[in-house]
Amino acid sequence: MNSFPTVRMIQTLEQEARVLQAARDNNDSIIHPSHLVERNGEIIGASSFGRVPVLLLWNHTEKVSARDSMHLKRVYDSIMETKGFPRYFIACNENSPYNSHMKRFGFNPIWKTEIFEGGV
Repeated sequence: MNSFPTVRMIQTLEQEARVLQAARDNNDSIIHPSHLVERNGEIIGASSFGRVPVLLLWNHTEKVSARDSMHLKRVYDSIMETKGFPRYFIACNENSPYNSHMKRFGFNPIWKTEIFEGGV
């Protein structure tokens, strides 16, 4: 019996369905999982490595107008669609002046969270 969790790439739709169900059973969720985490044959976690289309951007609060923002959104939509992502995630800080406009731009909040930068 190994006390450390094992990480394996998800290779079938059945594995992905099991991961999604395990997360739901734990009152959580994961989007586009690429790897499952298991210990002793039980799924205890999952991760998504490079499979989530995300747009991170910055606009100057005084130099980019609302009209500019609408134009840029159409440009960003086009770029993401060209990359094969007709739908994508976009981060917006709570204190951003754009935050209150995100729903009007066609974005839906997914969960209250923070995205952290990290690595080696």
